[in-house]
Amino acid sequence: MTPRIALAAVAAVALALGAMPGVRAADGGDAVAPERPSVDQTIDRLTTKTRRERQDRAAWTALGDAFMQKARESADLSYYGRAEQAFEQARTLDAGNAEALVGLAWVQSARHEFERSTEWARKALAVDPTSAAAYGLLGDAALELGDYDLAAEHYQKMLDLRPDISAYSRSAHFLFVIGDVRRATWVMDRAIKAGAPYAENTAWCRAQLALMHLATGNLVAAEQIVEQAMARAPSNYHVLFAQGRVRAARANYAGAIEPTGGRARSHRSTRWSWPSAGSTRSPTTRRAPSNSGRSSRRSTG
Repeated sequence: MTPRIALAAVAAVALALGAMPGVRAADGGDAVAPERPSVDQTIDRLTTKTRRERQDRAAWTALGDAFMQKARESADLSYYGRAEQAFEQARTLDAGNAEALVGLAWVQSARHEFERSTEWARKALAVDPTSAAAYGLLGDAALELGDYDLAAEHYQKMLDLRPDISAYSRSAHFLFVIGDVRRATWVMDRAIKAGAPYAENTAWCRAQLALMHLATGNLVAAEQIVEQAMARAPSNYHVLFAQGRVRAARANYAGAIEPTGGRARSHRSTRWSWPSAGSTRSPTTRRAPSNSGRSSRRSTG
């Protein structure tokens, strides 16, 4: 299957699934969602639980997930090591724990160790062939290594298994990279409307959607998306970066520097250029927005 055929399949599935009712997650579209615990609160709760119940493999896996989310929110790469330890502890308790195997694949993907990420994801699928998250991570690795056909196959499988913010955002990323901007922006909007457990996840999607519009010259749409994102997550560094880029496009250079300066410097480990591996280009040499904080590996709906 060529990337062009695959992207049509991805978009067709997204269009069909977009009309299906589903569980609403926090910060989905304009819906009012119940208050959810912050990632710090989640880490505190799970740390206490794992100290009290050290044989609880599910708690260890959830703690690993929380550490990875904290890394996304803070750009503090030390949390990768903490997450890896939690996932390894879960695997020690149960060598066939597919969620822990996926977690280890997630850590390696975040470190841009894509061959190792692929190994762990395949181990997870050997245990659980229906793991949507494992297919998503395989797609990430294939895309970053330049195999668009294989990436399309894995992302399609992820969408088939569980259409949520993770599947939609990855599909939008893929569509943009291969040059289908119209469908990419539509699917990224679906990702936002799907919602997520943490506000950071949808904030990232809004920032990417704004940068997609900006990259194709649709400055008005980019400004509108940034305004929506700032209303919901005014301190998110991805959103601040997108706001700075939009202001720079309007030649408001002082305004572009002001919102991003302190936050961008405090998160200087974040890579702004697309793609995160720094090597993959689309067939049309289109540069896509940053994917350094790609939406969570978990099915987050």
